[in-house]
Amino acid sequence: MQCVVQSLLKLAVAVVAALASAAEDYGKSIASAPDDGDEVTCHDRFDNSMDDGEDVYPVALLQSSILHQRRSLAERPPPPYLEARLPGAGANEDYLRILQTLVTNTTICNTLPKYSDMSRPMLEITQGQQVDGPCFFNYWPTCALAHRARDYMVYPIPFGLFYSSMPPTSYKSQELWTLPGVAALDAKLCHDMGWLDVPNPDELLNDFDKMNKQANDTCTSLRQEVPEYKNLTMLDFNKYVNVVGTWSLPEQRISPYANQRTMQLYENIKCNMGTYAVACDIANCLYTFCKLEDGRIGSGRQCRKNWMGKEDTVPHLKPYESFIPGLPEIVRSFGSTTL
Repeated sequence: MQCVVQSLLKLAVAVVAALASAAEDYGKSIASAPDDGDEVTCHDRFDNSMDDGEDVYPVALLQSSILHQRRSLAERPPPPYLEARLPGAGANEDYLRILQTLVTNTTICNTLPKYSDMSRPMLEITQGQQVDGPCFFNYWPTCALAHRARDYMVYPIPFGLFYSSMPPTSYKSQELWTLPGVAALDAKLCHDMGWLDVPNPDELLNDFDKMNKQANDTCTSLRQEVPEYKNLTMLDFNKYVNVVGTWSLPEQRISPYANQRTMQLYENIKCNMGTYAVACDIANCLYTFCKLEDGRIGSGRQCRKNWMGKEDTVPHLKPYESFIPGLPEIVRSFGSTTL
């Protein structure tokens, strides 16, 4: 009996020691690992499973699990994204509000289409005619401004506040997996179009001619996928923009109808409007979103250290100065180049 008690005591001591070691390792892993929001659980961090039917003592089982955890942590590559836990982490919200006003103050087009034009096939209006499609249909004046400035980085600058204001949750499905706070529907568009797999995105983003070619190539491919593209109208565009009312909601949850086919139809309409409208979408995707090594989609400062900071934005603000008097002075009042 005494031997049994001594054995049990030794076993208890070993279990306590192993548990302490496991707790220490777990604490270190939590301290060093990025916070991935609602998607990450303890099970996500460690896989403690053993082969079914393996006959081991509790201590040996626990020690084997600890070794497995340590080995998993050692083999895991460093996070491919920056320290930011949310897209807008560290961004100056007041500065983002200033940038947001660029949308409402830019009146480059000053046009409003007739309702009868909304139901006409867009190509009847834009193809082979001297019509600036995005301006004719009054689509995002900042896109027309970017095209005229021959600088597509002009386009995504006003949207920083929107992308930094998403709820701090992740989205995970068979089609899409995001980091916390990512605008899921926009991320899905970028993902479904394949733009997050483009090599050397910054080189492309800063080359006006290459961006136009990328947009043209996208439209050529999309028209093969969507044979009915010739009949698409602006009313169709509005329908896809408001996919069952969820496209622009703050929750940014994926509608069952916002599948890849919907995204292809949506972007095909941009092709019919004018391929530079597609180039604007590409610019927004390349600057604001990124795909990580594990397949998740990040955005903002999860992808870029200076996202929407002065270093990234000031070189592209010149086209807006004619619409907002005193813009350079307003921007200089913020001081730091890395807001």
